[in-house]
This record gives sequence, C-alpha cells and structure tokens, in this order.
Amino acid sequence: MPTLPVVAIVGRPNVGKSSLFNRLIGHRRAVVEDFPGTTRDRLYGTCEWNAREFFLVDTGGIAKVDKNNPIEIGLANQIKAAIQEADILLFVADGQSPITFEDDEALRLVRRTKKPVIFTLNKIDGTTFEINKTNFYEMGLGEPITISAIQGRGTGDLLDKIVNLLPAKVEQPVVVSDKEATPPIRIAIIGRPNVGKSTLINQLLKSERVIVSSTPGTTRDTIDVDMDFQGRKLTLIDTAGIRKRGKIDVGIEHYSVLRAMQAIARCDVVFALFDPDEGITSQDLHVLGYALDEYKSIVMVANKWDLMKDKAETIGVARDRFIATYERAVRDELKFMSFAPFVTISALHDVRVGNLLEMATHLYDQRFIRLGHKQLKTILQPVITTNPAPSKRGVSLYVYDYKQIDVSPPTFEFEVNDKELFHFSYQRSLINAIRKVYPFTGSPIKVLCRNRPKKVRTS
Repeated sequence: MPTLPVVAIVGRPNVGKSSLFNRLIGHRRAVVEDFPGTTRDRLYGTCEWNAREFFLVDTGGIAKVDKNNPIEIGLANQIKAAIQEADILLFVADGQSPITFEDDEALRLVRRTKKPVIFTLNKIDGTTFEINKTNFYEMGLGEPITISAIQGRGTGDLLDKIVNLLPAKVEQPVVVSDKEATPPIRIAIIGRPNVGKSTLINQLLKSERVIVSSTPGTTRDTIDVDMDFQGRKLTLIDTAGIRKRGKIDVGIEHYSVLRAMQAIARCDVVFALFDPDEGITSQDLHVLGYALDEYKSIVMVANKWDLMKDKAETIGVARDRFIATYERAVRDELKFMSFAPFVTISALHDVRVGNLLEMATHLYDQRFIRLGHKQLKTILQPVITTNPAPSKRGVSLYVYDYKQIDVSPPTFEFEVNDKELFHFSYQRSLINAIRKVYPFTGSPIKVLCRNRPKKVRTS
C-alpha cells in the first residue's frame, strides 16, 4: 500500500488525462494518443510540489460498459480501484467541448465517493481564449481551474490546489542503519503479445492487480507492482507485447513498445515469455535481443505448458522426457543463450510458477559476484597457454592482463597487444572458462578490450 497521499485523475475518454499525468510527473510515461480509450491499466507516478510528495494515478476514460466485453469490464474495475484508493480526485473535462453523457456518467461516479474533488477544464490553450463556463457550473463542482496540459498553462495553480487539499503530513519514525537501503530487484516480464505476461503477474501476486485478457495488446503501458518476497523487495514490471520493428503500428502500439524498451533498460532480471506451441519465432528472437543488448539477466519461460500435455501423449513420450527434449531443441536454436535458465510453467493454472521469484533473486545475486585477479589467473592462464591465440599477417594476439572491472552486469577487461586480433570466438572461449567455475547464472557477461599503451622512448 502506498504511504504517500494518492491523487487520481478521472474523467471521460479523450479529455487529456494522460497528457496531464505526463505534465505533472515531469516526463512522458503514459501513452498519449488522440484516440478514446488509450489508457487501460492505471499508472502511478510520483509528484513533488512545495516540499510535498504524492502519488498521481492516471486512469482510463469513464464510459458506458459493455457487459459482454471483458476488457471494458476490466477497465471499469481498474478505474473503481483507483478512485477507491485515492485521497483526492482530479476531475478533468474538455474545456473546448460541451458537456456529454459520458461527462455526466463520470460525474455520478465521482460524487458517490464523497472525496475531495478538484474540477479541471483542460485544453484551454490560448491565454486570451474566452470560455463559456455557464454549462460547467451546472455540474455543481464550483469554479473550475483552467489549464492546458500540453502547454503547461495553469498547472502550477492546479498543483497549489492539490497540495492545499492533501491530508496532513504524517512524520514517519526515523530508522538508523549503518547500511544503505537496498533497492528493489526489478523484474521485467517481456514477450510477444498474448503469451500470458499479465496472467503471470497476477499469479505471482495472487491478485487481479492488472487487467488480464486473451486479446493481444491488452497491456499498452508498463505497469510497476511492488511486492515482498522472502524478506526482499521486488518490483514486477508488466510490459506491452514487443513485436518485430517493421510490424509496429503507428500510434498507440508504437509508444507501448517504447515503454517496454524502457522497462528492459531499467530492470535487473527479465522473464522472457514465449508460447511453446508456436516455438521460438523471429519475434521471440527480437525480444531476447533487446534484453541481451542491455545485459540483463534472463530466464527463458515457456508459458502455457499445460497445452503441451496432449502433444506429449500423442507422440508417446513421458512428461519429464518431453520437457528435456523440448529444452534441448530450444537451446540448439538459441546457442547464444546457454547461460540462461529454461523453465516451463502454466501461469493460468499456477504450475511451477512459485519457483520463478526465488530464481530471480538468485540471478540478481549472481550479477554482483566479483572475481579477484588471483581467481581469474587460476581460471584463464591455462586456457591462454594451451589455446592457440588468433593471428593475422604473422602477428599473434598476446593477452597481457585481465581483470573484472564492474558488476551488474559482470564486466571483464582484457589488455592486449592488438584488439583487432581479439576475435569473438576467442573471447567466448575465455568467458566459457570463467563460467565453468563461476556460472554468473542468467547474466550476459560484458567484455571490454584495450590495447596496451606503447612505451614512449625518451632520449
């Protein structure tokens, strides 16, 4: 539960709630598109104004719900959850449009809460723009604050109003510790659309925290969810499905992929989900490529394994043998991912899901192993001595020195006579030798190479 006060932005679709959210938190996090219904799950951001902090929540547009549409039902539930946990409601209307039926629907929902409401008219883009406020007074919310979320006009006055209505600040007891606060382990759940990412998060949390649907692309923004596990703090990041670059639609899906890429960049561990019935597709390779480029620890997760049971029975192979056979086939296809654990789960039926978080904490700890020079010398010197070094035009590679210079990701630097000779295959043989002793499970290893400075002769 959040310890800071919560302010929820509510209103009908397409009145600029997400634009206002982005403006107030100071950066573009919510998907913004001139299309009703862009925001589905609720998003959280932290705002600070006049030395007061609060959580800001962006919600989907309040509208009439089709009871036969599970996405619309899920959206309505998300809005109700945001309103229920809010201390203040920021009711947003379009100042350039007449009041609509959906405005009235949103107003009825807001009034039932008996919570403080700040009435805001958005899209007032010109300082000389004269607006007819008469109709808006009829809503019974008093004098509206006029703003332009796009231009930032009036948002300072809006923040002043919010801060004045925030609950009294409760001072927390000070805990003195000689250790720095440990940051949460950030776990991004990535994969193609419709592989069960949101279902997995809900199974891990044992709650319907995010909308789950079998429709590809249901999750459009990244959703951060904090939790505790065995005394450690974790942040689960649910992302939109990543597609091959050439197949990303312009608009909403385009920005969703940017959100997913940012999620990968800021996480520590990646759960890379794929559908085992479809196998590893080119889209899966792109997903893994994104994670590898960022040197994130990776777990390959074959979800929906319950649907593979019939396939095993059809070919007459025992379940354990079928899993082993399938894993070998995947690893043969993904030789560059040999360091990553492979697991089969059914998020829907909670099969083997419980081990994932323990695996994530183990992979995170592996990222912080640091090897001393003595340890490295014991491992690498026999390989360098016995393996022929690459050569070119009669010049052979010579490795003068090596050391681990960083963690998370584990980073090794090699000092050589000519880095052009330090071929990838030779690098791999050295890294494989290290992994035999210290596996750095799940983590890509970063290799840097530099030429030894030439000595300058002095006369």
